[in-house]
Amino acid sequence: MMKINRILSIYCVLIFLTALSCKDDNAVDPEVAKLYRTPDHITPQHEYTEEKPREWGNIAEEHIPQAKLTTNKGKEAIVISVPLKKASMAHYIEKIGIIDEKGREIVSETIPRLPNPKTHAFFFTSDLPSDRSKLKIFAKCNLHDRWTVPMNSARWNE
Repeated sequence: MMKINRILSIYCVLIFLTALSCKDDNAVDPEVAKLYRTPDHITPQHEYTEEKPREWGNIAEEHIPQAKLTTNKGKEAIVISVPLKKASMAHYIEKIGIIDEKGREIVSETIPRLPNPKTHAFFFTSDLPSDRSKLKIFAKCNLHDRWTVPMNSARWNE
């Protein structure tokens, strides 16, 4: 009987500790939550842009990806960065890359969830198609969806 009580006590402690660790790291801004409770039920967009940030207008500037021509390992490359000021375990960029006009990824890098996550990625220009007129750079935020900028109108930081 003593052994069963000990096992039940251990299970109860484990369940309690599990419940404590289940906090919501992805808490939604109350203003955004209010938008989703409207009678029209907002459907998330496939991608967000500077011109069409919709419910994310107040944080758009921190999520718009920017591009810069550079070299990496002696080869011509593009570095795509996101000016996210407070990247953390709860709010970070999941993926950065380049997509075609149909939304298919040409190149991308998945960013691991870390306490101080990076907000940039390098891609070699030799991995891109020669016609880049219809390509978009993108950044996928874990909380604020995918943000895109046409490659030909991207903010190129020189």
